[in-house]
Amino acid sequence: TRHRAFAGIGMEPGPQGAIHREEAAARRARPPAAGSAAVTDALPERRAPAAMTPAIAPGAPGHPSGSGFRLRRFFALTSLAGIALVTLCLIAGYRSLVEENLIRHENRANAHLTQLFSNVTWLRYRALVNESRGRSREELLAAARLSTLREEVLARMADLDVVRVKIYDLDGVTVFSTDDKQIGERRGDNPGFLAARAGKVSSQITDGDRFDACEGVINNRSLIATYIPARADIGAPIEGVFEVYSDVTQMLREQEVAQWRVGGLVLALLGLLYVFLSMIVRRAERTIERQAAERSERETIARHEAFHDALTGLPNRAYFRQRLAEAIA
Repeated sequence: TRHRAFAGIGMEPGPQGAIHREEAAARRARPPAAGSAAVTDALPERRAPAAMTPAIAPGAPGHPSGSGFRLRRFFALTSLAGIALVTLCLIAGYRSLVEENLIRHENRANAHLTQLFSNVTWLRYRALVNESRGRSREELLAAARLSTLREEVLARMADLDVVRVKIYDLDGVTVFSTDDKQIGERRGDNPGFLAARAGKVSSQITDGDRFDACEGVINNRSLIATYIPARADIGAPIEGVFEVYSDVTQMLREQEVAQWRVGGLVLALLGLLYVFLSMIVRRAERTIERQAAERSERETIARHEAFHDALTGLPNRAYFRQRLAEAIA
């Protein structure tokens, strides 16, 4: 009867069967080779006795949570840094794009305005500019037609966002300005003037705490200065340069409000995406911890079976040899 019982489970009774059992347990304790994960998974889910398998404290090297890498912490830090970086880059890019479009728009508007001035006034006052070369400031201010030109320009500027108009001769001397204090100044080294004298329309944004406009002094304004070549006709030689200042303070404020709204919307969307991905990462981390705990438990069972008898749970010869080698060493 005892022989048949052992034969039914694939073992032989007696010392020979014990040796076979020890060898089988030792084979199961060996680390699986590549591609043989199924062998480890096939081990029986048998728990070792509590007395023979000491528990591993949390945070210890053998515990699943003892690893120095924290997936959720790493994901949180990198995600928050990425969200902040993307938001800042988006706001900066949006602001740059708005300013570029604003300058382009004002370029066209001021070019049309200057063309209007040219069509209405340039043919009558071009001689004033052409004859002013080499004159002093006092001679320019004493020009008979200067006051008439000023009245016409101010009439054209009514109900517009233009705060100053200047006319230069080809030497960069201010022949006319809505601010009389600037008449006679030399701006020949100004990049905008040089570009307009070469036939190109140029603009730039300037911010000033105090600015002398035709109506008086204005404070804390953002202005776009546009330099435009003046000709008697299309294709004719350049005879002077117009400088037109437009007040874009209100437009920039509206664009800034829109910029922060866009930034807030993007930040809210990225926050929702972060919450969604954080839930996925949390679930994945729990799955990884559970799998690590199961793997650690299987390894503990395999070590126990390698050095203990499968039936009695007592230490076997392999355990005796190991302890003997440790004692001899």
